[in-house]
Amino acid sequence: MGILNRLKDRLPPDGERGQILIMAAGLMVLVLVFSAMAIDVGLWVHTRTKLQADADAMALAGAQKLCAESTCDADAITLATSYASLNDVSNAEITSVVVGTACDGSISTNHDLITVRTQRTVPTFLAKLVGVVDADIDTCATARKAAVAGGTGIVPFGIEDDCLGLGEFGVSYDLKYDSDPDSTFEGCDKFGGNYGLLSIDTSGAGPGCGGAPDTAEELKLKQAICFGANRFLCAQEATECTGIADDDSCSGDHATDDESCTEPGNTLSAIKEGLSYRFDNTSTECDTWAEVTFEDGGLRPQCNPWLNPESNRVIMIPIVDGLFEGSGGTKIVRIMGFAVFFLDNFVAGDCKGSDCDVTGLFIATSLTASYEGLTELDPNSSLTVVTLVN
Repeated sequence: MGILNRLKDRLPPDGERGQILIMAAGLMVLVLVFSAMAIDVGLWVHTRTKLQADADAMALAGAQKLCAESTCDADAITLATSYASLNDVSNAEITSVVVGTACDGSISTNHDLITVRTQRTVPTFLAKLVGVVDADIDTCATARKAAVAGGTGIVPFGIEDDCLGLGEFGVSYDLKYDSDPDSTFEGCDKFGGNYGLLSIDTSGAGPGCGGAPDTAEELKLKQAICFGANRFLCAQEATECTGIADDDSCSGDHATDDESCTEPGNTLSAIKEGLSYRFDNTSTECDTWAEVTFEDGGLRPQCNPWLNPESNRVIMIPIVDGLFEGSGGTKIVRIMGFAVFFLDNFVAGDCKGSDCDVTGLFIATSLTASYEGLTELDPNSSLTVVTLVN
């Protein structure tokens, strides 16, 4: 009995015991509320992340169809909407798909951006205990289509703008001429010792292509063909591109960031080694025209060389103006734009003497890779990039 009495003496009075029960009950409610918040908020965050990725994919798809003219807007909206089912988004969850207005409310009149808004209602679990039945998750994604106006990794073949024109998908064009007067298009041939080669970084044939050079190194012709030049080039009319001027002299002058010096001469050894490297280092999945392009036009993503380093038959080259001007020899040409080509079959052993031209099939395409040198979309832009707008 003495022990029981001592324990009884240590218990709080009856009133205080009631207060403890009330506090415990309150703490239990708080625990339930915070548990509900942790579980349901986690679900909302997961849902929003997935829904945002779906909206991004829809916007990027729709932007592929934009063309800087209102006539393409409907096709862009249709394509974006069609991607909803591919990304587990129901039509009822699409709030709007519009061209010209971004998520932040800014407006473009150039028909070069598309915005997708979605909303998904997510039921709650434990949050129902505190009266929250569901939550609306809203997302918005804007994608912009712009023209490629510059960059690095440019292969040093220059095609005259008048020889390419607007370019025709799948048509073969001369990228480098030889000594025979057999060019594909009249008036587009060697001129004054120039065969269509450019000295983008620095002049001379240079070392071979045994290993990838440092990206800060000025590459001579062989390595520039193998890996693409390192100097950042811009097109002359680019409004959002800042390149690097050439610090080498070119006939007593220096090429600006939207110019290049020519590389006179037929230079067979550089051509043979450079192209052999590209063909030898192309994966079997990107080694034919059908593998690289869609039947109705455009470059397949898996063979995009900015995403797949083993797609080396796909190259970007400058479109130039001035190749056929003046008396020839080393001179500066103007960079008017850029174009993508698939290199035609090339056998180094067949490249002999005066017979060694390089041809490529033209690809009008829109890339989804990240790219720095961009400018406003134009109806005649043949090389474009689709990116998400923050």
